[in-house]
Amino acid sequence: RSVGLVAYPPHPIGANGRDRQSIVELEGGPKQICSTCGYIELGNSVMHCPACGSSAMELRQLIEPQGFRTDYRDGETYNWEVERISRSQRAKIAKIPHEHDRCDGNAEISFGSGNLYVVNDNRGMGFTLVDLLGSDPDLTHGHWELNEVPAGVTKTHETVPPLALTCRTHTEVLTIMASDTAKKAFLLQPLSLTGAQWAAWTSFAQLSAIAAAKVMMIDRREFDVDAFVLGQQQYGIFLADALENGAGFARELYEERTYERVMKEILTNLSTLYEEPSHAEQCDSSCYQCLRDFSNMRQHDILDWRLGLELASILVGKHVRYSTDRTYVAKAARTLLEFRRGKGWEEHDSPDGLEVRNANRTVRFTSCFEPAKPEDVFERINVFEVLRLQG
Repeated sequence: RSVGLVAYPPHPIGANGRDRQSIVELEGGPKQICSTCGYIELGNSVMHCPACGSSAMELRQLIEPQGFRTDYRDGETYNWEVERISRSQRAKIAKIPHEHDRCDGNAEISFGSGNLYVVNDNRGMGFTLVDLLGSDPDLTHGHWELNEVPAGVTKTHETVPPLALTCRTHTEVLTIMASDTAKKAFLLQPLSLTGAQWAAWTSFAQLSAIAAAKVMMIDRREFDVDAFVLGQQQYGIFLADALENGAGFARELYEERTYERVMKEILTNLSTLYEEPSHAEQCDSSCYQCLRDFSNMRQHDILDWRLGLELASILVGKHVRYSTDRTYVAKAARTLLEFRRGKGWEEHDSPDGLEVRNANRTVRFTSCFEPAKPEDVFERINVFEVLRLQG
């Protein structure tokens, strides 16, 4: 295991020929962090998370460790049955850079310099600073113990509020959001971290990274990419240069010609590839042949290539209902019938799409982006949510 060095013991000038730097705290004082989704509030105090609605907004002082070292304990034999996953959250943005803004189809695109935050707040519990006493004062004072305070260690003080280990990267960021027109015409706002809209934006982010890497002939890992919700109707995706201070990739992607090539790559080459029967009939959400890779393993359960493609088509102004294709809907119908077994439900193929009916109700599989209409005489349900009834 390792611990993060966040402070060195003070030494009088000349005691060892060096002067130690103190904790590196991010400016602006403590911040509120959602322990459910990792949202970071840089502004005023809020009761509920603007991103996921959780009330688990915790006050944390964000600090950046100056380095890491081992805790010098005896090592443990690696257990191959246990998958070790970092406690750090995925990179997030806390505000949208607006140095440059433009519209393209149903998309609002912004570009500028901004900060990415990767935060580890000890699974919502935060950290406290402890002072390890040992033989070498230059190495054993003032570090983070990430799991528990070892026996024999003196805790010199508690820090209020608890601390969160933070990696802040200043880089160039591109964001893609829906236009006001698209927001009025379609249901695009994520209402939960498990809903179809959040899955769609998350999937579109991965599609964008794949397409951008192909068009710009770079490695996909050159981008940090994810969906975001910042409250006040601000939601979408960001693509940021992984290199500090930027590498020029997000800047190039902001250019109209490059952006259009990326969207064309998504809606022509990638859509054709994913709709091949050999893939589409086997993959009802995502797999390692389309959106999944090691870097997004925490998102595997919500990635869905059909939702990502449909959202992309909306943003370019040419809505294609990928999420209601026959293969996808047929599996959802079987799932729903299994879920409601013995209650008189049957599958019906209507001119407007596949339906599941009983004597009193009709349920039709529709796109999660299309709002209900006053004249509807059926219940709307989207495939993404039905397929997750199996879990």
